[in-house]
Parts: sequence; structure tokens; C-alpha cells
Amino acid sequence: MRDPARDRSSDAEIQRHVRNGYIVESRHTTASARDSWVIGGESVGVSLMLPSGTESYPLVVYLPGLGESTESGVAWRRTWAEAGYAVLSVQAASEGSAVWSSGQARLGEFGDIARQHFSAAALA
Repeated sequence: MRDPARDRSSDAEIQRHVRNGYIVESRHTTASARDSWVIGGESVGVSLMLPSGTESYPLVVYLPGLGESTESGVAWRRTWAEAGYAVLSVQAASEGSAVWSSGQARLGEFGDIARQHFSAAALA
């Protein structure tokens, strides 16, 4: 038989976690920078969003999906930075928006694009 007092205690604990989810005591202002690096002969977009200040912050590495730029996921990246995390986003040019200009994309062959970009040979 269930204990109603224990159920109320569990409900209160769940509600406390729901209430406090991504809520932080104070929000940081943020600063961001973008750059392009060449790694192994390939252009790689790099974006860094930081809480303003001179403290050390934990790092979140955000990897955009196929066809997205380093600026994608801005709602997530800004929320993390405002909460006190440094957020680094990295995307190779060939994996970013250049995907959309391919002949396969114009034909709507997105499954083929994914298989090509995530094949064993491409990942090696």
C-alpha cells in the first residue's frame, strides 16, 4: 500500500527540481567571438560564447548538426553562457551550410548525404 505522506514528499521534491531546472540565481552578460581555422587543409568555423568577466568557467562543446553553421543553436548556447558556462561551437565548412549547395541536397537526397558524411571512410 502506498504511503500518502511519502507521495506528497516525493511530489514536493519533483516540483522543486522542475521549478529550479535551468533557472540560475543570476544571469551573466555574454560576449562572443567567431573565427575560422584551417585544420588539415580544411576550413573549420569556430564560435566561442563566454559569460562576461575574468573568471574561469566550465566548457560546453556544442557540435552543430550536418548542414548547420557554428552559429546554430544560439538559444541553447546563450542560455548556457548566461548560466556561467563557456560554450565552444565547432563546424567544418564541408559539414556546414555548404552541404545545402550540393547536387544531392537539391535533389532531396538527404539520406545519401548523411551516409556519405558519416561513413567509416569519412569519419576516419
